[in-house]
Amino acid sequence: MPKLLITPVLVFEIVSPSTARKDKVLKYQLYEKAGVKYYCIVDPETRSAEVFTLGNNDQRYRGIGEFQEGKITVDLGKCSIDIDFSKIFAPVPE
Repeated sequence: MPKLLITPVLVFEIVSPSTARKDKVLKYQLYEKAGVKYYCIVDPETRSAEVFTLGNNDQRYRGIGEFQEGKITVDLGKCSIDIDFSKIFAPVPE
C-alpha cells in the first residue's frame, strides 16, 4: 500500500547562524514547491520572524511581513489560529 503524504499547512523554522542560508533559500524553495501554505522563519538572535504565504494564483510565496510584535491570523482550513509574536518574543522571567 502506498504511503499517504500530507503537506503541512504551517511550518516554523528556527534558524541559527549555521543554518540560516539553508532555511532561507533551500527549505523556502522546497516548502513553496510542496505547497506549504505558511512558512515562518524565526530568528532567535534578532527576536524576529519572517512570515510567507502562498499566492492563490501562482503558488509562489508572498511576504506577509517581518514581526517582532503584533498578531497574525493563520487559516488552517477548518479552523484558524492567531499567532501573537509579542508573546513569542517576550522575555522569559528568571
